[in-house]
Amino acid sequence: TFTVDVEVKAASFRPESDELILSAPDGAYVVGADGTGLRKIVEDPAWLDQYSISPDGSMLAYATWADGAEGRIHVVDIDSGVERPTDFDPGVPNNDLLPIFTPDGEGLLIERHDATGYKPTILPLDGSPALMMGPYHASSTGGAGVSIAPDGTKVIATYRVDGTTWLLDTTTGEGERLDWPI
Repeated sequence: TFTVDVEVKAASFRPESDELILSAPDGAYVVGADGTGLRKIVEDPAWLDQYSISPDGSMLAYATWADGAEGRIHVVDIDSGVERPTDFDPGVPNNDLLPIFTPDGEGLLIERHDATGYKPTILPLDGSPALMMGPYHASSTGGAGVSIAPDGTKVIATYRVDGTTWLLDTTTGEGERLDWPI
């Protein structure tokens, strides 16, 4: 047990290390699992506490929400705190939320909202085009609960608006509705 001089909202293990990632109201911190070496890696007043740590523990992806730039994804090198250049900005009035690293660490599974509604989407970190997957669902309906397969080839998405569950392919974006709810 240890205390830190930060209001901790959540804590996650940092893979491949003996450190924890701490989520606070204004950003993210790294601290040793023994409570030593606290340092801030993200200071962002628009921080949404929606974050994911890459499988190798080197990067942190997070979402922000600010007037005129709602729902933006950022990727930060955890050791240096330097933001990785990305071109994820979908442009107003669109927004991206809830980043989850793919198992290979080369992309993010996000929830992308555009003028039509929202879809689970894969954002490759190398700047390749985003892949929107499955059917559209109306905005402001709670999004989808998603899970990505350990090999990164499939996503299970359960849409909160109607309880339907879809199995989606991460290379084509196509999918099939499953006949069972989660």
